[in-house]
Amino acid sequence: MVINAPFLYLALSFLLSYALSAAFEKRGRLFAVLLILGSLAAHLSVALWLQTAPASDFETLLGLSRLLNSGDFAALNGSPYFTRWAYQSAFVIYQALILRAFPGEITPLLVMNAVFMTGIKALIYAILRCGYGRKTAVFVTLAYCFYPAPYFLASVLTNQHISLFFTLLGVWVFLRKQNAGSGAAGGALLALGNALRPDAGIVTVSLLAVGLLSVRRKGGWRAALSPAAAAGCCALVGMLLSALVAFSGVNPNGLKNSDPLWKFVVGLNAETGGGYSSELAAKVFGVEDAEERHTLQRQIIGEHLSAGPAPLLGFLAGKAQTAWRAAEGTHWAVAGQEDRIVPVVNRRLENVVNMLKRAERPHFWLTSSLAAVTAVLLWRKKEADPFLLLSGAVVALFFAVHLLIEFQPRYRYFVTPFLFFLSGTGYQAVSGAAAAALRRIRRPRKPIVLES
Repeated sequence: MVINAPFLYLALSFLLSYALSAAFEKRGRLFAVLLILGSLAAHLSVALWLQTAPASDFETLLGLSRLLNSGDFAALNGSPYFTRWAYQSAFVIYQALILRAFPGEITPLLVMNAVFMTGIKALIYAILRCGYGRKTAVFVTLAYCFYPAPYFLASVLTNQHISLFFTLLGVWVFLRKQNAGSGAAGGALLALGNALRPDAGIVTVSLLAVGLLSVRRKGGWRAALSPAAAAGCCALVGMLLSALVAFSGVNPNGLKNSDPLWKFVVGLNAETGGGYSSELAAKVFGVEDAEERHTLQRQIIGEHLSAGPAPLLGFLAGKAQTAWRAAEGTHWAVAGQEDRIVPVVNRRLENVVNMLKRAERPHFWLTSSLAAVTAVLLWRKKEADPFLLLSGAVVALFFAVHLLIEFQPRYRYFVTPFLFFLSGTGYQAVSGAAAAALRRIRRPRKPIVLES
């Protein structure tokens, strides 16, 4: 009998999550402590064992962080990269501060990766407790812990970890009390996450959508105060952070994006399926004058859109499939290390990663299916918890936005927690139906009594 390793991993991870959710149903604090210790140990082990050498943009950002750490502020000012995409400056400042506090090559940054990834898992549990009972919160958190994709980024010096941490922290603060004060505090944290990577804007827009929907359903503007406070504070703190970066002299452009059209130039390019194109990059950034470059970008976008309705819809449909079905890219983490032997399992790293990549897809699809069950239940319900509405809005807006702009599978790292948040209600519905069916099967039949 041949055992399918990816599906065996999926089955064992969900069964173990289910068993442990029952075991920790009345031991929430113990679960939180073990979650933090276990997550920290797992992420540190992966990050420090791999010690991935940065490549591409990660290498550029690290190099400029080292220059900034040495006091060379002009490095960012004179770099075309940071003239166009000044919003990357915050992450460079963060890396420079870590390297200043803890001198080393990349080890201090890898340790901080593990710390923020552990914080993400703790916040996932805390946010789930805002919307579910402890048993469901433990199950979904553990299901996320067994989800392989995040571990592929543990040794990659990406801004996704710290940005997602502050984004989820903002969501948790917002959900705890859902008043104007918690909304403003949550918005400030969202602004910090957005400054480190412009993903939290999706959450901010989703908050506004939830606020407007709450007004319509509950019939009063008071329901929109907390989301409005979050969005307003996010915008205000974002402007202040940009002004602070400009005032510091690190980057006179603050945290602005001077080339916002570039993501659409790439994202609507059918030849690469909406992915990065070195040919387009050479063509666009070979034009030094900003106005001429923007004119060229608008022209290229126009050419992409002029393909006609049928080809354009076909391209967008294919890109949507890629967003959901494409396997995770692991080359950022394991390139050049494929032949290393992984301890304990005694297998080549490439073989282990390939097995986990195959396990990641059914894990993602099962979670998506449970989230879809939740979406159906929400559609049929007249009122819904803002927690579920926010999670659904973030997932929908994320994939809608990435139909138009550049997409890489690793970008799903941001939206996956919200997909797991949604899956909780689907899990409750499916497990409840399964338990009811089992009770009917096990119900003893009445004995037949024969009359004499």
